[in-house]
Amino acid sequence: MRPLHLLIGLSVLLGSCTQVVSPPGIPPLPPVNPRCESSYRTPDWDALARTLGEQRARWDALGQKNYDVTQAIPTLFLPPTRVEVRGNQVVSATVVSTGQAVPEGNRSAFDTIDELYAYYTGLIERERQSPESCVTLSITFDPVFPIPNQISSGDVTRGLQDAFGSITLTDYTPRP
Repeated sequence: MRPLHLLIGLSVLLGSCTQVVSPPGIPPLPPVNPRCESSYRTPDWDALARTLGEQRARWDALGQKNYDVTQAIPTLFLPPTRVEVRGNQVVSATVVSTGQAVPEGNRSAFDTIDELYAYYTGLIERERQSPESCVTLSITFDPVFPIPNQISSGDVTRGLQDAFGSITLTDYTPRP
């Protein structure tokens, strides 16, 4: 075998065995998906599923089907809107700053808390099973009530533009 071939073969063999090791106490970075923007890191889908499941179980235990909550969806240019839910259905929505009622046909932009839990549970299940996923997701919860108060998600697939969204829920008020 020629020395150059031996050198190339050895470098390929060593290169294929290279493993990045994190310093003690620091978890390794998740692998980078080449379809995603270079800043993308795979969310901990298992931890998100566990947290969402725990909070949803607390929400389900309340059995709350009647409530008011303020929702803002800035990526859809929807300002803070007071949403009334009765029997787990959105029955009215009023823009907080103007007092203007949202027409019935436009209320579908607002979800019930049950619908948000169902949607994001499904999203987590789909994305954690997809090795091609470039989706990001962050959910924080109200410190008192088991409802999400900030949800941010996006798709950072290379070349994809404007694929981000967020929902803020505040001023949750249970109703009889």
